[in-house]
Amino acid sequence: MTREMNRLDHCKTSIHVNQHIITQHGWEYYLEKPEDQESRNYRFGLVMGVATEMGMVDVNEVLPHAVSIAVGDELNELMPAEGWEWSE
Repeated sequence: MTREMNRLDHCKTSIHVNQHIITQHGWEYYLEKPEDQESRNYRFGLVMGVATEMGMVDVNEVLPHAVSIAVGDELNELMPAEGWEWSE
């Protein structure tokens, strides 16, 4: 399951969130599905930390610091990233 999240400004950017991770440092990762099995540890996503950025994330570097992981129906309980909204 994925949820589409859309940016609220004129850029019309969207991301299809497959997994959400919160780290012990308060950073949030909204991650898409891996492109294929070979690249499953690297995911495109939106990261809200010191700044909000989009790009490739090495999941293996993030998981040791995770305090919350949401997938599947759990994604329905999440708030979207700041400046974004869920598509209904």
